[in-house]
Amino acid sequence: MKKIFGSKKNQEPPPSIQDATDRISKRGDSVDEKIKKLDAELARYKDQIKKTSPSPAQEPIKARAMRLLKQRRMYLPNLPFSCFPIFLRLIIYLLPIVIVT
Repeated sequence: MKKIFGSKKNQEPPPSIQDATDRISKRGDSVDEKIKKLDAELARYKDQIKKTSPSPAQEPIKARAMRLLKQRRMYLPNLPFSCFPIFLRLIIYLLPIVIVT
């Protein structure tokens, strides 16, 4: 039978609570870093817009700033999750695992 169906593969141990906590914290930190980077770029574009007079030269700067605002808006729904206390994040992460098993 093993020749036809193969044998069971060695399964990795399930993630511990500490592993889950670390993984969730990394996600939240990476989102925070991306938002900070986008905020810095937006501030730079805002200064450029203030320095240039209202003319067609200002339009490409505004377009780039709008693109950055859209990117920033994509990351914001992920941000409140990183603001939760760690035990709430664990409950949210582990709840589907407990229900399935």
